[in-house]
Amino acid sequence: MIIDINLNDVTEEKVKIEALIVIEKKVLNNNLSRRFAQFAPTKATIAILEESEETIKTIDELFKNNLIQSVIYIGSNNDILPTDHITISQQSISTSTTHKTIGFQRHLSSGLHHPILSIGLGELKKDIMQSELILRNTKATQVQLSVLKANETYRNKTDSAHGISSEEFCQLLKICGFSCVDNIIWFSDVSQDPSINELDILCSSIWYYLEGLSLRQNEDPNDKSHMTTLMVQASDLSEDHEFIKSKETGRLWYKRSNANDNDQYVACSLEDYQATCEEGIPERLVFN
Repeated sequence: MIIDINLNDVTEEKVKIEALIVIEKKVLNNNLSRRFAQFAPTKATIAILEESEETIKTIDELFKNNLIQSVIYIGSNNDILPTDHITISQQSISTSTTHKTIGFQRHLSSGLHHPILSIGLGELKKDIMQSELILRNTKATQVQLSVLKANETYRNKTDSAHGISSEEFCQLLKICGFSCVDNIIWFSDVSQDPSINELDILCSSIWYYLEGLSLRQNEDPNDKSHMTTLMVQASDLSEDHEFIKSKETGRLWYKRSNANDNDQYVACSLEDYQATCEEGIPERLVFN
């Protein structure tokens, strides 16, 4: 459902909405709204706003007051994005930090992607649900349309001939919707004058993100009433490995303790659990 709303309605009257779509002025607001309105109504209650300083400054306050569950930002201003985020991109940009990237192509990458919390294009296309383990509990995701094959969007000559399809892109955004918590989705490289194809893919991916959002279940592995504990004896007879399984969704976490006795829960798969039973703990769960 799309609602006509302004920021005062949210902050002063405590109107609660699932997603706030913020559109930078350079992107054609009317075109996006008109295209999106042609789709079947979503289960999520959303509002579409044009970017302003007031909007950006108020987003943190809205999260703190639980008035919004997610922000979808379309534009170039990265002030909204925390430094610790996941990037969906065709490459890992060369900087002094290590990036956590989904869908990167090694021949375009600087090689500074996180070795464990990154998924290359080939791995992603082989099993797109691998992304759920990285996106689960992520609070911010930068999305670049360049992760798509160039012939999907007809944008510019710099996009790669390799990449994911528009269907895979929508599936990936749906996974973002049901996996992340209090999430900010930032579409950072939308064209100033998007083609019909680019606009359609952008709107479609947002629709599927909202569908995922309507299915979101923010589960806490510490909530033992909704979890089952699975113990696996370590192959070296040291401390046993503890896995936590949701009774409702079947999702798994690996419980990892540190020197400060603060438990950490690492999202994992059934395959990770089975590998631990048969071969020993996977490296990803130890060094995540």
